Amino acid sequence: MTGFGPVEHGFLRLKKVKYFAGVTNEEQEIAAANHPLIRMFTGTALRAYEPQSRVPGEWLVCSPETVPAFSAVGYFFARELQKKINIPVGIVTLSYGASTAEAWIRRETMAADPQLKPMLDRFDSAVQTFRTNPPPVVAAPRSEDVSATNAAPGGRRHGGGPPRDPVQDQHNATVLFNGMINPVIPFAIRGVIWYQGESIVGGAEGRALYPRVQAALINDWRQLWGQGNFPFYIVQLGALKANSNGPEVREAQATVLALPNTGMAVTIDIGDPKDVHPHNKQDVGDRLARIALANVYNRKLGRSAGVDFSSASEVCILLRPGTGALRNGTFRAGSNWTVSLGRSWIFETRYLVSYKFFRCADRRSVHRFALAQSAPARFAARLESVRGVRASARCST
Repeated sequence: MTGFGPVEHGFLRLKKVKYFAGVTNEEQEIAAANHPLIRMFTGTALRAYEPQSRVPGEWLVCSPETVPAFSAVGYFFARELQKKINIPVGIVTLSYGASTAEAWIRRETMAADPQLKPMLDRFDSAVQTFRTNPPPVVAAPRSEDVSATNAAPGGRRHGGGPPRDPVQDQHNATVLFNGMINPVIPFAIRGVIWYQGESIVGGAEGRALYPRVQAALINDWRQLWGQGNFPFYIVQLGALKANSNGPEVREAQATVLALPNTGMAVTIDIGDPKDVHPHNKQDVGDRLARIALANVYNRKLGRSAGVDFSSASEVCILLRPGTGALRNGTFRAGSNWTVSLGRSWIFETRYLVSYKFFRCADRRSVHRFALAQSAPARFAARLESVRGVRASARCST
């Protein structure tokens, strides 16, 4: 979120916490991080059963000495923003790795929604059991680096072992809102950038519920801050071989665009299918900044967050000479194949009806996809942001 305090502008950046560890060109980026007009507040990771009034943390001026403790995505976002608008930028970072979206939503909102309330009820039941019959041994809080894709609800653990305190589990409803969001609600903001972690509990049912959880969080925060529909920009997860990061999750994330004043930075082409912490944070921050610059600061920029194919039943991808060709394959209607450009995953094709390829006289490759009428409006948004690829959409007759 953008806040007004010791600096002119600030975006509140949420979730991932590995900061600069492993960032592409890490040493060079740190050495060049002399940006005194960028400040970042990093809140201490706190989980709580009741809403708190304060979250510990401190503001730091951006320098090579301080930037290693900054959110990498938050820093690269701020750097691009400050470079273009030339005024101080402040980032309030409140994050907890491998946490779920429902952990960042307040109790009243969860309780009022019949579809979300069961998550709250399970949590309350686990807390009551834990406090009524405290176990002799309590497991340490779950690491921020461990995904909760298959985590058990409440305080239970798969595979045995002592139980955890449910309140100290970042996958449970409300605990991070209480510990980290409630204390900063009075802080004036400009907007939010949200980088969802790799944790969605509840299997297929939990993934299907995610669009509702995501919308509840955004709408509730906007109500609590009382600043109208402030900008809320999310990062659509890159390709990772995990249940919490498959096609259904990215499709669920794209539903955010149905809400007013939202944006989505596509990262499917810059992620790493084998690493939950992809190294390319620079492009993630840059794509988020481009959305903000275009929508908040009225800068004329090209599209950077995806294309809306809501009126198209056919998609045409043109590849410039030397950029390679799409992987060969047989595609069937209703299948869930994935089209790829080299090692960069583009989009899942379960709504694909037909596929044709031909080469133009100027050596451009043209790949034409016919989409099923049941295809959701924005499932193909991942076509954009692939380097060297220009996507266009047209309706077939």
